[in-house]
Amino acid sequence: MDETKAIEINNDNVETPETKGKSITSLVLGIVSVVTLCFTSYTMWVSLICGILGLIFGILGMKNENAKSMAKTGVILSVIALVAVVVLIIVLIGFLLLGMGGIMLSAMSSI
Repeated sequence: MDETKAIEINNDNVETPETKGKSITSLVLGIVSVVTLCFTSYTMWVSLICGILGLIFGILGMKNENAKSMAKTGVILSVIALVAVVVLIIVLIGFLLLGMGGIMLSAMSSI
């Protein structure tokens, strides 16, 4: 009557928080980089840094099959923010070279 049953535990499919960490980080940084574009020109640099980091973490996070969609979303948001930052920098440099820098900077800081 005293039978012992062997229970085999397979830990291959267990998701730990570390497995999705890079994808979640990419998604959060992508969101932060897009949101900071909506503020003044001073937060443009925060958006640039978060966009670069979000892109790096997103590429690293795509290796995990369980969190691939979060990583893709983070990469897409980061790329959108990086493109927007580059366009804004080009526009700001253009206005500064044309002598309209004072008008542009005062308009950007009042937003």
